[in-house]
Amino acid sequence: MPDHRGRRSGPSDELPHLRHHAVPRPLAAAEQLRQVAVAYDHSGAIEAAHEAARLAYKAAFAEPVTAQEQQYIELLAGRSAARRDKIVELAEEHARHPEA
Repeated sequence: MPDHRGRRSGPSDELPHLRHHAVPRPLAAAEQLRQVAVAYDHSGAIEAAHEAARLAYKAAFAEPVTAQEQQYIELLAGRSAARRDKIVELAEEHARHPEA
């Protein structure tokens, strides 16, 4: 389609960010995509490394709440949202750095 000066515009006029960059060949682009997508592949090493931790978390989450934990729930439920958030944040910090 002609522009306001009567010239026909090409793909590089419509996509100025591609003017100075070569568009990758399909096979090169596919290889780049495979390299990036490996991290999201559920059968890859990243998933395998975290599978044991994920299963342990899932099992612990499925266990019923103990009497002591029920007391924590009742205690926290009586606090404002800000205080609950602060208490949980401090508990998580303590779990990450128990010696502090």
